[in-house]
Amino acid sequence: MNEITKKWKNDIVKRIQSRESPTQIIIDLIDNYSKDIKDEVDVSELKENALLTYKYFNEAYFPKSNDERKEALNNTLSQYVIYNMNTELENIFDKFSLYDKIVIIDDEKYLLKLFGLLYIMNEHYQKLIKYEKLYPTNDVIEKATALSTNPRIEDFITPRINTYKEATKIDNTNKSTQLMLNILVAYKDNPMDIDYSLKQFVQSDKSIYKNINNTLINTLYASRNLLNSSCSIDKEDIFESIQINIFKRYYKYSFLDKCLGIKKRLSHSKISSYTNTLLEVVFNMPESNLKYTRFNQEVQLKTHFDDLEIYEFRTKRNKKLHPFFE
Repeated sequence: MNEITKKWKNDIVKRIQSRESPTQIIIDLIDNYSKDIKDEVDVSELKENALLTYKYFNEAYFPKSNDERKEALNNTLSQYVIYNMNTELENIFDKFSLYDKIVIIDDEKYLLKLFGLLYIMNEHYQKLIKYEKLYPTNDVIEKATALSTNPRIEDFITPRINTYKEATKIDNTNKSTQLMLNILVAYKDNPMDIDYSLKQFVQSDKSIYKNINNTLINTLYASRNLLNSSCSIDKEDIFESIQINIFKRYYKYSFLDKCLGIKKRLSHSKISSYTNTLLEVVFNMPESNLKYTRFNQEVQLKTHFDDLEIYEFRTKRNKKLHPFFE
């Protein structure tokens, strides 16, 4: 996988250096790397999303005045419900706006980095609500893999595999049952790969899939309700993922800043302080103690919670390879 990733990067660099149209580069790259699935998947939606993202990044600009920055800030904050909003949070978002660019969407001005941050904060908040709702229940199917109380994930999966094995003995012509059994067995052997694959599959509308039996598509979507993560998670995992998402947008090695050409940066001590305040005020985390010294530590994808990526700090003990990039 490292070789594939390296080839992609080399292709992109080579195409950019050739001074071709950036939009054509995006289209050609998607066509090239989706050629093996073009008969099954309509990639036009993927192209549209990629080109729209490029458009926003390409057209983003620094505020021309303090009033314009404030206008974009207010428009951005109005798009999401920010729980427990107070003067302290307003000041933090105002500070963030000094290290951002404006993007125009439907004739309204927004702050690009902050817009994305509020979106991902809201996604994590909704998962905390779901976690709190499901945690007390005894329904293991409703809790699914994400909230499984089994010490090992295979202890959760094995009974489901046995159930579907019995079902196939009764009727071995049912393709949906057989597919579900195959998915469960594959998940038991390699939960992270299957978790990642299912997430990628179900995040798109069913209409993009061509020449695939609807029953099989529905089975894949249904399997995601049960296999909604590669391991069990707790509230602390969600909190840590939020911390990482915040500081990764503003620290000095931010890939997002490199893409946007933003060179002015917040100090790491301020980022950690702002992050801790956001966690404690918005998310009611008892005590967020993120230290800026952790900013140099590698992060990795821990798992998903439904469609949400949950990130963690990488250690020697928990190190894992990304199912796609490594």
